[in-house]
This record gives sequence, C-alpha cells and structure tokens, in this order.
Amino acid sequence: VAIFHIVDKLTPKIRFMSINENPVAVGIYVFGYLLFFGLILHAALTTSL
Repeated sequence: VAIFHIVDKLTPKIRFMSINENPVAVGIYVFGYLLFFGLILHAALTTSL
C-alpha cells in the first residue's frame, strides 16, 4: 500500500490508488507483477540444486 502512495506522488497523471478507473494503471500494475514473477522464476530455475 505504501508503494501505491509513493507511485501516486511520482506520477500525478496516473492515479494508482483508484487503479480500476485507469487502464494505464492496470497495465503498469500487471506488467510489474509479471516482471517480478519472471525474475523469481528465472532465479529459481537457474540456481543449482
């Protein structure tokens, strides 16, 4: 929740606290989630057992 407040201050034209009303905010949120998930998956698959 704190990250949404920080991103709201950095991007005044995109309101992340009301993410359902802005399709650009939804796209950025989903992109960030998939990027984070991809990094975790990549790290898990490349580490040696």
